[in-house]
Amino acid sequence: MNIDLNADENFGRLSMQTVRVAIVGTGYIADFHARAIRNIKGVELVGVCDANLKSAKAFAVTWGVPAVFTTLEAMLNALQLNSLHILVPPDRHHSLTKLALEAGVHVLVEKPLCTSVEEADELLALANDKKLRLGVNHNMLYAGAFERLRKIVQSGGLGPLDHVTFNH
Repeated sequence: MNIDLNADENFGRLSMQTVRVAIVGTGYIADFHARAIRNIKGVELVGVCDANLKSAKAFAVTWGVPAVFTTLEAMLNALQLNSLHILVPPDRHHSLTKLALEAGVHVLVEKPLCTSVEEADELLALANDKKLRLGVNHNMLYAGAFERLRKIVQSGGLGPLDHVTFNH
C-alpha cells in the first residue's frame, strides 16, 4: 500500500505528524488490517473497538494497541484519530461510518460499503461535504493470482464466462 499524504489539502496537513488510525471490529480480517497499518511508515495503530471486550483486549495485546473500547462513540471521544477502519458485519457499516465521518475522521470500510445504494450515496455525500476520504477495502484486488486471472480473462483465454467462483 502506497499512500501519498500530500495528495490534497486534507492529507497534506498530516505529512509532518504521525497518522493515527484505529480499528472497529476484531474478527478475522482485523489482523490483516493491523499488519498493513503497522507496515506503513508514519502510521500508528492507536485504538481498537469491539462490542466484545474480551476480543478487543486480546487483539490489543497481540498488536500492541494502547487503547481499547467497546463503542465507537467512546473511542471517538477519547482519541484524536485521523483514520478509522470499519471491519464489522455489513449491516453496521452505514451507522458506524456515518458516525466517524461526522466526527471528521477518514474511513476505510471493509466491503461492501453499505447494504443499500441509498446508504452508500448518503455516506459519499457526507464525506464530500466534509472533505474526507471514504474508501472500500477489496484486499485481494491486486494480489498476484488475481492480476494473472484478470489478464487471462481480458485476453479471452478462458472464453466467455458465465460465472466465476473463488474459494480462499
